[in-house]
Amino acid sequence: MGVWTRHEVLTLRELSDTVVKSGAAVENTGTALQGLGSVPFVGGDVARIGRQATAAGLDAQLSGTSSRSAVGRLATLLGIAIAVAPSVPMIALYIVVLRLARRLKPV
Repeated sequence: MGVWTRHEVLTLRELSDTVVKSGAAVENTGTALQGLGSVPFVGGDVARIGRQATAAGLDAQLSGTSSRSAVGRLATLLGIAIAVAPSVPMIALYIVVLRLARRLKPV
């Protein structure tokens, strides 16, 4: 169950990859818009919007890369937790029984 959970959570990395690709496209669009800055009357506004789009694209790429790493860590932690969690009560019970057996054991 832990391995399956890890595998399923890792599929969320595809979303992060999509965010990175979309961010690159937005960045490229912003760069292209900045090239229109020399157009009379509207060039200044278009260039400003282009700079904002470029910044947003870069932010999206950084966020996508960061979330991809976070999803990988989360998948591993969840997988381990789900795999180990059922064992903990049994180990605790075993330890308690051993301690009781040692106390009751005649010297």
